[in-house]
Amino acid sequence: MTAQRPRVLAVLPGFIPSTMITVVKPLVNLHRRGRIAARIVLESQAGQGDIAWADAIVFCRNTEPRHAALLAAARSRGTPLIYDLDDNLFELPLDCDDPSRVREASRRAMLEEYLRAATMVRAYSRPLAERVTAMNPRVVQCFAPVDLSLVPPEREARTPGPVRIVYATSRSEDVLCEVFLPALAEILKRHAGQVEAHFWGFRPPQVAALSHARHHGLICRYDRFLRRFSRAGYDIGLAPLPDDLFHRCKTNNKFREYGASRIAGIYSRNEVYGSCVEHDATGLLVENNAESWHDAIQRLIDDAALRTRIQRQARQFVAEHYSQEKFEDLFLAQIEQVAGSREHGAGSTEPTPPLPAGYPLDGSLPGFWHRLGNQAVRSLDTLRRLTPRQAWSALRWFLHDRSLAFWLRWRL
Repeated sequence: MTAQRPRVLAVLPGFIPSTMITVVKPLVNLHRRGRIAARIVLESQAGQGDIAWADAIVFCRNTEPRHAALLAAARSRGTPLIYDLDDNLFELPLDCDDPSRVREASRRAMLEEYLRAATMVRAYSRPLAERVTAMNPRVVQCFAPVDLSLVPPEREARTPGPVRIVYATSRSEDVLCEVFLPALAEILKRHAGQVEAHFWGFRPPQVAALSHARHHGLICRYDRFLRRFSRAGYDIGLAPLPDDLFHRCKTNNKFREYGASRIAGIYSRNEVYGSCVEHDATGLLVENNAESWHDAIQRLIDDAALRTRIQRQARQFVAEHYSQEKFEDLFLAQIEQVAGSREHGAGSTEPTPPLPAGYPLDGSLPGFWHRLGNQAVRSLDTLRRLTPRQAWSALRWFLHDRSLAFWLRWRL
């Protein structure tokens, strides 16, 4: 590590909410505060100069074998590595549309190689931390943040009207909402004109038949989404989650968003939400069946005092436990710890693999075309697997990634 502020490189497969919340935003803020020098690139655009520049490198959701040379280059230089893991990529359900497709053996092996090589692995749940410890004991369990500067400090007044219920997701296909849709349909029918339902991102086919149901399109940029979402004046938020190994490794993202936005949330009773939600105080915990969801929704519609109390207390809890500033301070301490390990030889004990022959990692024109060709092959391979709706969503993410990558390079 240099005597100056540590130089931190983030090499990412894309700018999805996960990478934005736990990697991009905190690194950009630490850079602006003068605590680190940050550089953030897509793995398809990273070069040898980026690897050589860094005192520490952060990876997040990187599983693509075509970019294995980036990891090999970092290890050959002895650069400390942080792998940020907010999801159980080992047990992806069959209906999951995650683009990393870690179910494929080559990507699973690549993920395991990243995790074993890491100087530190940051996990966001107890089951996930335990899962990774078998491969690498250098695991720390972190909390995920929410940026309260994006949301209004007080609940904005709105004209009297229907109770507004919301469900938000960035998934292009979502089956989680099926657990509450029958209950919600019954409630909308019984309270016609008195209750509205709003769906952000995914639009379930059943919504077209529901009266007083609204759909809002996916907003790719997470900060923009949270600004608009928190100002929409929602009263009740729904957060279903199955109780299986994959979903127990999720972060409590809905609780942080709903709490920050002063929305009274209803959450599935499982480890993810049971570890942070106090029933009847900061939210309602329910079993995953239509009757329980119906009763909880109806209770919050009828009891305005309970709804208001949960909104206030959830906001206070989120502000105290998940602030952006606390998360950035923790990240900085971890960066300084791993960057310091370079001086003391405390990096990975794995043997350093050779760089793949003929892989141009420099900024030369052949290197540019090589990376562009790899990216095109991967993109075409992905598009062949997608439905038209998924392909359109993928195109939006692609354009978002490229524009944001250009902005980050220019800004930082």
